[in-house]
Amino acid sequence: MDVAEGRQWITPPSDHRTPSQIVAWLVSLTTLSSVALDVSEHGWDVAAVEQFVSSPAVHRLEALNLAGNSARDASARAIAAAPWESLAGLDLSSNDVGPVGAAALADAPSLATLSSLNMSRNPLTDVGALELLTSRHLDNLRALSLGATSVTASAITHLASRPSTARLRALDLSNNGRNARIGQAIDALALSPHLSNLCKLTLAHNGLNDDHVHTLMALPRMRRLANLDLRGNDISHALDNLLATLHSASLRHLFLGDVLYPYRELPYEQLASSPHLALLETLVLEDARLGIDGARAFVQSLRLPALTSLSLVAADLRDEGTAILMGCAGMARVTRLDLSENGIGPAGIQALTASPYAQQLRALNLNDNMIGAEGLRALAHSPHVRALRELRLRANDLDPTAIEEFAAASGLLGVCTLQLDTNKIGDAGVTALVASPHLTDVRRLSLMQNGIGDAGAMSIIESPYLSNVQTLVLLQNPFSQTAIKLLRQRFKSIKLLV
Repeated sequence: MDVAEGRQWITPPSDHRTPSQIVAWLVSLTTLSSVALDVSEHGWDVAAVEQFVSSPAVHRLEALNLAGNSARDASARAIAAAPWESLAGLDLSSNDVGPVGAAALADAPSLATLSSLNMSRNPLTDVGALELLTSRHLDNLRALSLGATSVTASAITHLASRPSTARLRALDLSNNGRNARIGQAIDALALSPHLSNLCKLTLAHNGLNDDHVHTLMALPRMRRLANLDLRGNDISHALDNLLATLHSASLRHLFLGDVLYPYRELPYEQLASSPHLALLETLVLEDARLGIDGARAFVQSLRLPALTSLSLVAADLRDEGTAILMGCAGMARVTRLDLSENGIGPAGIQALTASPYAQQLRALNLNDNMIGAEGLRALAHSPHVRALRELRLRANDLDPTAIEEFAAASGLLGVCTLQLDTNKIGDAGVTALVASPHLTDVRRLSLMQNGIGDAGAMSIIESPYLSNVQTLVLLQNPFSQTAIKLLRQRFKSIKLLV
């Protein structure tokens, strides 16, 4: 859950890693009153976080993302003690914050302005969760994430009983157990009279069954939901019953995927033609394992007139299924397409790029397929794939020769996000890539784990076409310490991961 949805996050320059450096940089900005600062995964320990939040310049931030550091309880206490002026969003996910830290946050009057709090992937347990839920200072929360916090049915039931939860618009309780009591707690949540304002509900990976979901969705108060995530739950036996209860006039984004039982035959064609999903804009199906017959049934039933984003991850489409999908008129409005992990080869890419429906695509995710040089060539030269702004090609058996041809073609023009991780690009491939004038629009470039050495690093450093890159990911490449130092000097003003 994004703690600052709708806000513009800023990240410090890559050579600003310490708290004092970032504070000095913040002071140099003309205004802090509307800054949402992202200092996630900076490797900060307790002392660093405490030093950072003690600076008066920080206290005027609108939102702060400290996810993925090592804040622990002591840092949570320091955050709670800081005199925040108008902090609206706080992300402390993945920081090993426990009940003691949660209690400190709950007892902080300066956090009364918080509208969004992300505490996911922390060992809060029921003790910490209940501290947050019973806080007299956090009644302004509109978005709360308690995913993977080891909470049990007791805390969820308590949440359902609190009148203050009526303010919540977004709630994440994902990854908190696979037992009957969690399911019963979700029933209590569904029956709560205080959650009628929820617009976004994330219940992924909680071991829910068809009965729990039916109880949840049958209630009129759930019809305000615009975003529902039920991935990783065992609801495959009665997907038709689920669809029958989806009388929501508001549902725009639906996430499904049967991770526990990926090989069941699910009636996804009913989903594709449900009259209750006429306004659905985003549909995510993970581990659907449609196969050729399933893909054909799904595509022939695809009548979701508002659909603009479709994700069929690990659907076993392969080349034939991809061709069937891209020949479907239901794809006419889709601008974001995720077909990762589908065993797609060159023939499937040729079918995709030959489709007139590819002209609308702005984002295309083909991670973990088998497109190879031939598939990349089809992408590079297709007259239909010219509107892409985001292209992801991780782990697709791409070698230097394939990258050289791709870099020379105009297919890169306009692409802002380019992911080529875990291929075989090497020094020759990256040298050709960064020498391409078609790379000038790229804002995020990821080349992780590609066997790029010091020669490739120097090509990256000397490239005149990376001036607009804001994030550069070069992790897990065999650079020397000298090359790493030079890279950091060259890209000191952007986010560099090396």
